[in-house]
Amino acid sequence: MKHLNQFVSLLFAGSLTCATSAHGQNPWRSLTMPSAFASNANQTIFPAQMPVPGTLWALRDQYYGLGNGTSQVFNSLDGGTTWQTGPTVAWHNSYPLSGDEYVDLCALDASQAWVVSRNQASGTYQLLRTTSGVGGLAPVAGPTNPRLVRFIDANTGLVVCSAAAGGLFYRTTNGGTTWAAASTAPALTTAETVRAVTMLGSKIWVTTTTGRVFTTDDAGQTWGTGVSGFGSGLKQVTFRTHDNGIALSDTGQLAATTDGGLTWLPVSFSGPLRTGVIAGVPGSAGTYLSGGGSFPEYTTGIGSAISTDEGRTWQSLEAVFSHRAFVVAGPTQVWALGRNEAGENNVFARYQGQALATSPNAKATNPLYPNPSSGKVYLTAAAASRRLAVYDAMGRVQRQLTVQAGATEIDLAGLPAGTYHIVEVESAGQKAQRITIWP
Repeated sequence: MKHLNQFVSLLFAGSLTCATSAHGQNPWRSLTMPSAFASNANQTIFPAQMPVPGTLWALRDQYYGLGNGTSQVFNSLDGGTTWQTGPTVAWHNSYPLSGDEYVDLCALDASQAWVVSRNQASGTYQLLRTTSGVGGLAPVAGPTNPRLVRFIDANTGLVVCSAAAGGLFYRTTNGGTTWAAASTAPALTTAETVRAVTMLGSKIWVTTTTGRVFTTDDAGQTWGTGVSGFGSGLKQVTFRTHDNGIALSDTGQLAATTDGGLTWLPVSFSGPLRTGVIAGVPGSAGTYLSGGGSFPEYTTGIGSAISTDEGRTWQSLEAVFSHRAFVVAGPTQVWALGRNEAGENNVFARYQGQALATSPNAKATNPLYPNPSSGKVYLTAAAASRRLAVYDAMGRVQRQLTVQAGATEIDLAGLPAGTYHIVEVESAGQKAQRITIWP
């Protein structure tokens, strides 16, 4: 199953207008967080991910003062309505150093995830894995000192290690049973370190502190290298397709790529770009979101904005929510992480505006029939298995289906009468088809 990491694009028809001007209100609705997560400025939630539609994962660090803190994994399997929290792991980052702190996460689905922990006393890093949800994390063997971990499916993954460990990139093709150095991976210069890892479908981008962008389509077997033009000021890259993406600098400049990150050109833009975080909408016709706020790592204009023309013009959505991160989970499903207008810290908020614009090229090539239907639906057979998600008119996941290779039938019996979107998730984009269910 393809892991879609931070961005799972589910292509519904519609376009997004400026929600604050159209509706006169903040389009972000704060979710009720777990009761243990009392609003506290001394906690950090990161990184926010949605590996499959409707499933949110994140790590939580809570600092209690005098060097004492805890780490925890938590998730929601219903888009933030209810939450599951894993055991807390205690650490102490002042003398005497002790305990393990969670520092990175890669979730694959509702039950499988990988975590990287750092031992405070030794400074070494360890891989952990769960196949049974937030409560099942356990250490597993892996490369020495893994710092970041990404899996493109259950078997194929990449870790970024400390350069001092003997190799920077290691990959596995058997679900982590064995790991091998990625011998063709680009090397870092003396003063260069890895800054972040971004992933969309089967493609991974690694950014560095000198502004370079490493790209791989196969979890580290082959690589390409680009230069963002921002040098040490490169803040973030985000992609809406495997080829089209935007880079954001520390000073609020933009650059764009149309070849997967190999070449970048400056973008002249107008409008209220928020320069804290940026997120592409995969499969869309040039749509990106930007957000800003006041946090220890950056202070920018509070609020969010949208561009539907590859970042050239921006429209404000609101100016009351401080955005630390976005999780784009479909045109009617977009989440933000940050601080709301009530002053509550580290909360998820769900976007309640209109759907994000879809690409005119994202047309269905696998028609469903009969349409309307009362249950049984037929589609053209394919050579490989496919994963389908069924969404209602409000963008809520109603079913998730796997269609085996050669199969031509799916059963939608039991769904209430109404209009639904059936989304076929693919590595190169997502296809959505509308179907009406009769009683």
